[in-house]
Amino acid sequence: MTYEEMKRTMEFLLEWQAKFSVEIEQLKETQKQQGENIRLLFESTMAMQSQSEGIMSQAEADRAATRELFNNMVVEMREGFNKLIVGNEVTRDLASKVATLEIQTSSV
Repeated sequence: MTYEEMKRTMEFLLEWQAKFSVEIEQLKETQKQQGENIRLLFESTMAMQSQSEGIMSQAEADRAATRELFNNMVVEMREGFNKLIVGNEVTRDLASKVATLEIQTSSV
């Protein structure tokens, strides 16, 4: 191998090593950035999980309140229907008594 060939080979090896070192540094920086991105993603995921747990808890409380309100409305409606039934029976009885009284007074 001649001096020129050795010189070119050494220059090639030095260039290759320099490029390799730069690429390794770039990979290290990329890996750091990916680690930071993973950390941020993890924190965002934890925050969303916490928020969804809060939303689910609120939804359960709202569902329970709605169920209670519905049950109260059913009870009130049932009581109202019962009062209407009683009112209807009293009206029938009153109408019957009025008819009887009318018959009694018309025959006198």
